[in-house]
Amino acid sequence: MLQWYDLLHRLLLSVFDKVYRFVRAVPFETSRSVPKGVLAELAVAVLLGVYWRTDLRREFLPLLSATDASTEFGFGASCAHIPSTLASRLSRLSEQQGGFVVMDGGTVSGPSAARFGMRYNPDISMDEFVDVFSVKAKRKEHINILECQAFLLWLRWVVRTRSHHCSRTVVLVDSAVWLGACSKSRSSSGLNRLLRKAAALTLG
Repeated sequence: MLQWYDLLHRLLLSVFDKVYRFVRAVPFETSRSVPKGVLAELAVAVLLGVYWRTDLRREFLPLLSATDASTEFGFGASCAHIPSTLASRLSRLSEQQGGFVVMDGGTVSGPSAARFGMRYNPDISMDEFVDVFSVKAKRKEHINILECQAFLLWLRWVVRTRSHHCSRTVVLVDSAVWLGACSKSRSSSGLNRLLRKAAALTLG
């Protein structure tokens, strides 16, 4: 039941770690005492129940952002001002597996094109994007971790502006690993720690 309510704010699922491991390790019909760590996660989930209330009619910000990372440098983000109606249309691609956005009339061809889903050209030039930040990584990290950190820095930049609160926004990412972790709102890898940071920023 807790998991069903958390779907209203999917990042709440990042709270569960020991719970999932406990459920997978124990056959459903087996009786066993529940470890304190599992009970603690369930208690946190109940306390966070104040965020189950979600307004699905929230407006989209007239903003399109993009984040990226590189093992050679670090991470960065850019944004462009677009109509809220366009942001709403772009947001629907998040529900379509393999959906991708192409800028400046670019094309994807060859064998790799067959792996992609719906192609969408929003008729936006890359020249319309303005760099929000470009930060050199402090230490060597796996590219998936850097992609996550770029997203978190962008998220901090978004929530820093009060007028952005209680709204929805669209961000383009090119990391399938981070995208998959966000869609499930949990990860068995080290990304779950970063998902919890994202949850803390969006819950407020």
